[in-house]
Amino acid sequence: MSKLYLNNEKIYNILIIIFPLTLIIGSAAVNIFLILVSLLTVYEICKGFEVLKSIKTIFWTFSLFYIFLLISSFYAENFIEAFKASFSQLRFFFFTIFIYFFFKPEKYLKLLINFWTLILVLVSLDTLLQFFTGIDIFGYKAEGYTLDKRTFLSPFLNLPNQYIGRLSGPFGDELIIGAFLAKISAPLIIYYLGMYKFYDLKDKTFAFLILSLIFITILVSGERTSFLIISICFIIFLLFKDIKKLFIFILTLTIFIFLIYSSNNFFQQRANETLKIIKNIPQSSYGRIYHSSINVWEKHKFIGTGLKNYHVNCIKLKDPNPNHLHKFCSPNHSHNFFLQILVETGIIGVLFFYIFMFSIIKSFFKKILLIKTIDDKYKYFACGSLFLVIYTVLPNLVPAGSFFTTWNGSFFWLHMGFILNFFIKTNKAI
Repeated sequence: MSKLYLNNEKIYNILIIIFPLTLIIGSAAVNIFLILVSLLTVYEICKGFEVLKSIKTIFWTFSLFYIFLLISSFYAENFIEAFKASFSQLRFFFFTIFIYFFFKPEKYLKLLINFWTLILVLVSLDTLLQFFTGIDIFGYKAEGYTLDKRTFLSPFLNLPNQYIGRLSGPFGDELIIGAFLAKISAPLIIYYLGMYKFYDLKDKTFAFLILSLIFITILVSGERTSFLIISICFIIFLLFKDIKKLFIFILTLTIFIFLIYSSNNFFQQRANETLKIIKNIPQSSYGRIYHSSINVWEKHKFIGTGLKNYHVNCIKLKDPNPNHLHKFCSPNHSHNFFLQILVETGIIGVLFFYIFMFSIIKSFFKKILLIKTIDDKYKYFACGSLFLVIYTVLPNLVPAGSFFTTWNGSFFWLHMGFILNFFIKTNKAI
């Protein structure tokens, strides 16, 4: 590590801290960032190649999965798309290694917490402005907004030609505000909840307001999966820490949801749609896509279709119910992380991927009890990252974006980096 670590410590840590800004700016900014940190990582590794020995198991298990992706792309219907998507996964792993080797929590964790909190507050306030008026501070309109002038409390008024649907905040036409808030805030939520007992009244009030602001914004965004992620995050922590507070949280959440539901037409629609999907998942839009994904996988069981090749294979299938309200094939991916990995990489790819994940998670649980010197602040933060990673890879029926794309992939590998960085304190190879 000493050969790898250089005079660029401050610059590298600032790059890690400001990463959420690139997610707001857009995919182009994220790609430039990932390419930059990849080049920096390669440059530093070449100056001290033996440092990879400290993550030899993780390095080789990822390499196995990565090589398989490249090889399987040659058998894909659309080779170019599959190979490009497969090759580009390497930048994510370099991003994780970059955080693993260079993030210094003892010096920069407080700055990261403060900066990320500021970003989350500003994004939340901007999104709530859009919720109440239909337009955010940058002029981006909420879904369904048609009037030229802003009308305060427009979501609660039955105005002609003005129906406020899902929110986007500073993301413009992309309805991803909930995902951004949930996947950036999870470590901060665990951090603030974990440190709450050490705070004085002023700090407790601040933490309460921050957590409430984030939670409310995700709730009104209309993104059901993000709301589920953040709710589970709260519930799991309180379940192990304070049953009484968990009960109060659930009661408060129920009351708040009821108030929003009774006063907002869009929220009523989303809630009713959710209940309808849960009652009959196979006949829902997601159920249809899941069905088509399984059918595609059955024709490519072992090596999959190749990355970004689900659709070109799906449209060849015969729709068992062509008159159905919802389409059988999604235009891009399976809308479920596990199904996407299964369909695009097959049984072999799933096996390699979960060997890689098992090598990391096993090491985390094995060594977290051995780490006695780490500040509780970083333990809480790292556990928030661990929660997101486990949630992502744990098979479930919850809809999700594409696992292998720049935006969604960045969250996963960002938090993977913090998990690995947490291991550094053991000074043992993993």
